[in-house]
Amino acid sequence: MKFDWEQYNKWDAWGKDIIIDWLSSQGHTMVHNPDKYGIDLYSDYEGKLYLWEVEVSTRHVWTCKDNYEPEAVSFLGRKKKWAEWPFYYCIVCSETESIVLCSSSVIYKPEYKQERYVVSRDCVDVFYHVPKELCRWVS
Repeated sequence: MKFDWEQYNKWDAWGKDIIIDWLSSQGHTMVHNPDKYGIDLYSDYEGKLYLWEVEVSTRHVWTCKDNYEPEAVSFLGRKKKWAEWPFYYCIVCSETESIVLCSSSVIYKPEYKQERYVVSRDCVDVFYHVPKELCRWVS
């Protein structure tokens, strides 16, 4: 699978900043991430450590569950490698800065698993399609 450095460089820090701002507004304190190749963010809330994975969506435009077009939210299967430590998977809309998030304990269930051919990468990839109602939406 080909990694798109141009897209990564354009959106990675921006998406993380959106999540950091939101977490801070919710009372979380950001914690240093010891592994720049691991999960994206760590935060502390009332003495409990939380892990956060961040993606940016440039394909869909939404502000809430009601105007999110697909009936399910698609999460990348390759992030399942971190599911032994429960984490929250966040997707930020590039146009509205809205966030959809879900716990890895909800996402990575066999009933949500789908394999699809991805034209841009010329390969079959694994996705988990979670019903919108099971996700949290932040405008």
